[in-house]
Amino acid sequence: MKINVFRISFGFACFIMIGLFIFSPFRRSGSGTLTLTGQTEIEKPCSRVYAYLGNSNNASHWSSYVDHIKPLNPREFVDGQKGSLRRCFKEANETGFTWDEEILETRQNNYRKLSCFNYKELGFKAPNMVTEQIFTPDNGRCTLSFTLQNNEAISLWDRIKMKYGAYVVQSIFQTNLSRIKQIVEAS
Repeated sequence: MKINVFRISFGFACFIMIGLFIFSPFRRSGSGTLTLTGQTEIEKPCSRVYAYLGNSNNASHWSSYVDHIKPLNPREFVDGQKGSLRRCFKEANETGFTWDEEILETRQNNYRKLSCFNYKELGFKAPNMVTEQIFTPDNGRCTLSFTLQNNEAISLWDRIKMKYGAYVVQSIFQTNLSRIKQIVEAS
């Protein structure tokens, strides 16, 4: 009996890919939406963390992915508050991958919900996404949680891309949360 190395290798690769898909950090929540979550505990009050993240200028310090965020309607809406629009730039020269965010909902020092849309130069079609910043107080400390949710019906191919891309997004979340913790606790 001759062993076919190609078939064994292909079968093993398929097994790994299926496992990565099934155990992706982008999972269905109770409402049926694909959701990715990350969190950290910060030794400062939620009011400090909330204010820090509400200032778009601070993104250049804490984000490992975005070079900077530019408010688009600062005369009409306060940056970081409901109704404010901002553009996220991956590159300092404002070329390449960009997207817009609108703050849909806020609860002072507790919650911020943003819609992500208008992706440019992403390389594939992405649905409009919703992200949340959740600030949970605990005896002068703050547990900061980030979520990313897909609230639209998407094709199987886009779902597959999102499930695998979630590993990268989760890493970015954890790096960013760690940086936010370090910066806010040092201030």
